[in-house]
Amino acid sequence: MKANPASESPIGDESFRRYTRVFQMVSELHKVGYQGLRICPQDTGISQRLHIAPSILLTHHARSNVMVYGTGSNDSDALIASYTSSSLDHYFDWEDASGSSARSLANKFIERFPRIAALAFMEDWSYSGWLTRIIGEMENGWLMHPTSEIETRFVLYHDWDLKGFTPFEDDASLTDGYQFMILRPLFVRDAEEVSRLETITYHGQRVRTFPLPPPAMVDNDRLDESIRTILKWNLGDRADRRDGY
Repeated sequence: MKANPASESPIGDESFRRYTRVFQMVSELHKVGYQGLRICPQDTGISQRLHIAPSILLTHHARSNVMVYGTGSNDSDALIASYTSSSLDHYFDWEDASGSSARSLANKFIERFPRIAALAFMEDWSYSGWLTRIIGEMENGWLMHPTSEIETRFVLYHDWDLKGFTPFEDDASLTDGYQFMILRPLFVRDAEEVSRLETITYHGQRVRTFPLPPPAMVDNDRLDESIRTILKWNLGDRADRRDGY
């Protein structure tokens, strides 16, 4: 297996630097105990989108530990936070995040998404290590995202699920034949570096593959506790709406 060198200088593209900083923010949160936080990238074809969610929302068979979409609302009571690369340093629609470091963003995230933080405070060393490795690739200009086949199947799953049934029987169906992530050399400076590494042809492009995220490991007690917490929040939210808050 051939590897990249450690990056010694930042990527020139501002949008990609900001996008990478969100990954670095999650890594900083992992360091202080929030290893239940997971990043789900989405390639829209126009911009790159990220959805950050606690791992308990990724245990369902339709997620495959890869896909989850937020509603686009980054309110304090959200269970999924979303970021789009076109937002640059207006992270999560915040007006005061310009120039923030990854650690500063991490502290803001805990404060402004208390529900996500509460559900994500747990250990998951396998995923934390996986994310660290991905960040190393991104700092060298490689863009990571699921295959378009996985994304299409995920969208189809939810389209069918809304109608009361699903075309997929189990978790393996969503990733079957595409059990890897894509690394595209979007901002790799050295063309020779791309040719030196092990690549495949995917949709007419030379790309690298990377393992899917490790499964979300949530024991039954923690899952039960999290479900009870979410139900309690929902009841409180309904009461607030009823009372006009």
